[in-house]
Amino acid sequence: MPVLDGLPDSLLVEELRRGTCDAGLVLWRRHVEDARAVATSVVDDPEVAETVLRRAFASLLDDVAAGTDAVSGFAAHLHTSVLLGARLHRTDEPEAAILRAFRMLDRLDQRVLWAALVDGESHVGIALATSTWPEDVAVLVGRAEVRLHTAWLDQLRLDEQASDTCWWVTSRSALLRHGLRGPAATERYLQHLRGCEACAAFAVDDERFPLNLLDVLVPRR
Repeated sequence: MPVLDGLPDSLLVEELRRGTCDAGLVLWRRHVEDARAVATSVVDDPEVAETVLRRAFASLLDDVAAGTDAVSGFAAHLHTSVLLGARLHRTDEPEAAILRAFRMLDRLDQRVLWAALVDGESHVGIALATSTWPEDVAVLVGRAEVRLHTAWLDQLRLDEQASDTCWWVTSRSALLRHGLRGPAATERYLQHLRGCEACAAFAVDDERFPLNLLDVLVPRR
């Protein structure tokens, strides 16, 4: 155990993948307090926070054992898993649509987007983690972003307070923002934004997409 204590996370993960269970204990001791702080920053009940933390850690260990762990570092992925799990227990505020959309993506898309947006991984790094060629990574990231954007719009359409005009704006936002739908459509778009706070906020987020995902994905501590 003392030898393992001196290893960085990356080597501990490799040891864990080889079946060294004590490596998991070292990772737990090393990161449990920070991860617990993430959980308790979202949910008030300490028992719920602890359950979320333990489930996230166990799930991450399963991913490591299966070789499907995230591209990012162990701590970053643990914090994000805890954050996503904890927010399922929040009832006092709705979960952001972009976060619900991220949940809907498959594991590969989530890993690729986390690596590209949060970690700023190079194409080579993402390629190594996804068993693909570096020249194919741009397409991989692009497809993940398209699926995220589509899922995001689908989540926005579930808002019962949204009007037909809101749906029209969200589904055509990129074209309308750049005036590619004609003067009349563009004017209708701008007029709606002036009177709809939700769509005005969406327009700002959509212009930043996919960077707006970071606002809800990464814990701000």
